[in-house]
Amino acid sequence: MIKKVFLFCVLFFLINLTLNSQAGQSELKYPHVPAVSGEKIKLFTDRSIYCVNEKIYFTAEYSCITELDSLAWSNVLYVELIKWNGTRLMQMKLKLTRPGTPGNMKIPGNLLSGNYYLRAYTKWMRNYPVQEYAYQLVKIVNPFSSETDEGTTDKSAPSGTALLKPVQKTLINGISCTLDKNEYNPGGKTEVSILINDRKLVDFDRYCVSVAKVSAIDTTGQYYESRVSSQERNLSFIEYLPEIRGITISGEVLDKSTKLSQKEAFVSLSETQHGEYFSVYQTDDLGRFHFSLPDITGQHDFFIQAEIPSEIEIDNGFCNKPVKLPYIAFKLDKDEIDFVKEMVINMQLSERFLTNKDTLADSKQTKAEPLVFYGSKKAVYSTEKYIELPNIEEFINEVVMEATIINEKGKASFINMRRTGLSDYQPLVFIDNVQVSNDDRLIKTPLNRIDRVELIDLDYIVGDMKYNGIISIYSRKKDFAGLVLNKNSTFFTYELFSEIDTACDFSPKSFDSRIPDRRNLLYWNPDIQLSADTQTTISFQTSDCKGEYIIYIRGKNSKEGNEIYGKCFFSVK
Repeated sequence: MIKKVFLFCVLFFLINLTLNSQAGQSELKYPHVPAVSGEKIKLFTDRSIYCVNEKIYFTAEYSCITELDSLAWSNVLYVELIKWNGTRLMQMKLKLTRPGTPGNMKIPGNLLSGNYYLRAYTKWMRNYPVQEYAYQLVKIVNPFSSETDEGTTDKSAPSGTALLKPVQKTLINGISCTLDKNEYNPGGKTEVSILINDRKLVDFDRYCVSVAKVSAIDTTGQYYESRVSSQERNLSFIEYLPEIRGITISGEVLDKSTKLSQKEAFVSLSETQHGEYFSVYQTDDLGRFHFSLPDITGQHDFFIQAEIPSEIEIDNGFCNKPVKLPYIAFKLDKDEIDFVKEMVINMQLSERFLTNKDTLADSKQTKAEPLVFYGSKKAVYSTEKYIELPNIEEFINEVVMEATIINEKGKASFINMRRTGLSDYQPLVFIDNVQVSNDDRLIKTPLNRIDRVELIDLDYIVGDMKYNGIISIYSRKKDFAGLVLNKNSTFFTYELFSEIDTACDFSPKSFDSRIPDRRNLLYWNPDIQLSADTQTTISFQTSDCKGEYIIYIRGKNSKEGNEIYGKCFFSVK
């Protein structure tokens, strides 16, 4: 019954859904949220216990109902490291890939020893209770501090509800792995053959593989699931649309005096650092806007403005719903204490002797300057190449061949293109990658504050807006040449796709025999394809750390949702 309700709501939703695009935009209507999101995420990490300053390697296995999968429903994954009380410690956005999205997250050095949660979700899932996100418990040790997480005695913890309960996974030993021998010398090459036991029990062929000390990986199969049934949920209207292209910036436009939502209000968004993005959106019936951005990485500054007197509220880039998860007191058993002592030494030695070749290589490379959103086919006029003129008006009239100043009786003067084309429309005008009014204040701007003028002498359409070309002006000091910007606007910083290196090179050639090899993780493969008919072979090099190791293979049965695993052991002596 729940699935039927979900499908009805989704179909109704799709009929009324058209995301903002360069081609156009249609009216959006919001149905009630269906009882379930239709999406599921399962997190797998390389280990269960870490030191501060180490990396957590993970893969997020994504699945959804067939009706959504055929539409490529979500394409952005949100991953966070949080405390039991929901405090966010680290966060990242990744391109969601099917069936698994690999990534890594460096643990901050100032964390107290304690149990933390890695969680993952999509923007569509933010319409639903937070307990439906994926959660994975990780134990983190800080050897430089004797303090531990205070837990429920922490008076600064926000209020919330315990939304998850510990549950034992249904584990199926459906994978066999065999080694060429059981004992290895330090620095020895190890080969492992992996095979699915019974295709009838296992209908999934993508898995992840970890190799580490036995105490580093939890194989008990405990995880945390929701306590709230679909019948108990207090559902509201859809607030967040699925990110079917890339990261979206969404929000709401409110009337300044009444604080009511403003429908059919035009809102424009600009990326200000390099001008990589610009678009215009007309708010829907609920006064909301949704900008779909191209694939850009890192934190970027944006400028958003509305044409009418209004307040613009921008949605948080990550989930900000309160959550209070089960607090698990930090403790180590005897085997973990011995392992942690060695792990701490290994971590400090690795930091002292090992260098990241990729980082060194990247630092020597100069990244190309990103292109502005209108491309490279532009006319460029640098003011320093011409005689000194008093203002932009004189510069346009005397130097710029593609544009001219229009003086209308009783109306303000403005810049227009000399060409015909969309002659009934004005050009799209920017200063320092921010759209500004094309009026007397602009053309009277002193030229000694201007560095250059770029023009696109072609018809240009953004959303439903038509422009007679583009004129982009850049100031010398990047201060908008003193122009007063739209009062109904705001600057803000927004985090886009995270810049990470997901590659792990475990080949023997990557290690220097003169440097002690003290790795806590010998091998990690977040996406390995296995078969019931043909053996898959992996190889890695053992470290200088002696002891007992485990090879742990994991995946989730796509039909039943049970975890499939296989494991084998070896020692380094």
